[in-house]
Amino acid sequence: MMDPEVRAVARPCRLCIASLTADSQHDRSANAKAKAEAAGPKKSAALPSEVSLAIERRYQLAYSAAKAHSNVTKASNATPASACRNAVQGEACYNAVLWHKWIGVVENPGGYPHGVWRGSNRATIQQWLHDTKQAECPKPCFDEAYPVPAKKAKGSPSIYCFSVARAGTEIDTMYMQRQSGTGIFACDGHAVYSNTNTTIDGIRTIPIGNTDSGLSVDHTAANSQVFMRTWMTLLNNNEWWHYDFIAKVDPDAVLFPERMRGHLSWHVGQPVFFLNCAKWHPMMYGALEVFSKQALGRYLAQHGKCESGLPFWSWGEDKYMGTCLEILGVQAQPDYGNFLHDERCWGVDCGNKAAVAFHAFKAVNSWYRCFLASS
Repeated sequence: MMDPEVRAVARPCRLCIASLTADSQHDRSANAKAKAEAAGPKKSAALPSEVSLAIERRYQLAYSAAKAHSNVTKASNATPASACRNAVQGEACYNAVLWHKWIGVVENPGGYPHGVWRGSNRATIQQWLHDTKQAECPKPCFDEAYPVPAKKAKGSPSIYCFSVARAGTEIDTMYMQRQSGTGIFACDGHAVYSNTNTTIDGIRTIPIGNTDSGLSVDHTAANSQVFMRTWMTLLNNNEWWHYDFIAKVDPDAVLFPERMRGHLSWHVGQPVFFLNCAKWHPMMYGALEVFSKQALGRYLAQHGKCESGLPFWSWGEDKYMGTCLEILGVQAQPDYGNFLHDERCWGVDCGNKAAVAFHAFKAVNSWYRCFLASS
């Protein structure tokens, strides 16, 4: 049975057939009349072969055109065998892509084929996983932005987190956190301050100028001036005021914000900051500094008292901020043990499932391994 689309196209050609047939019959009648007297009795005549061939050829062209149109229509409505899709958070493929990008190719670059290396984007790694039939990875879409984890609903108490990340390994660590939805990017709000102007998967860094620092009296970085500048940049933007607590997190600190909420919930609305190590004396170590918005509101209003009365240029920023807040009458709340695991305090155990943060993991692969071990 003829395809309906072919029938529609072929119909005009049947009219052509009728027209050509009528013309040929008229010509035969005229010729027959002229030759009738000489040829004798009239005999029935077949359709001339050249006319028959013309009709057949015209029909074949019409049929071919209609058939081609039908095939194109069917193909456009079909799902291509080469359909692509980028993996999303929660899928085994997405987790595998992150593991190979931030651990596998970093620790074992020789174990991957040419073209899959530390600088490969996630789509390239997904393509390799697809080709080797691992983690049920579909063929990736190279012409689409690779997805990052969706932002979660605001928790309670709410936490705004930020890091100061310098160009190099610290920015690399921020990329890893952004792509895995971990660290400060698991907080309710977040920002990255930097000495370089770049975009971390849609998040633009906030410039703070030079981040060089000397050595403090405690033999740590004398970086108080860098962070005084950062704090004023942050506090002059009112976004932080929409959150209950603000956390300054070092890029090399492995952070679990959800675990922090239980430590903070009793202090909502109070002007308070948290001491997280008492190995030598009670102190707020800089890897994780947490303040209520009321505490920072007081600092914003009265920071001049600290700048005029403290030798901040020779201090680390954590010592300066803790000392300043105590001068301003902000409560120092001790929270040792599982608030911060720091190698400079009581050591680090990434197998701990309750600690809020672990420090220090300066390489992206060691940071991500610690995160996975504690998850």
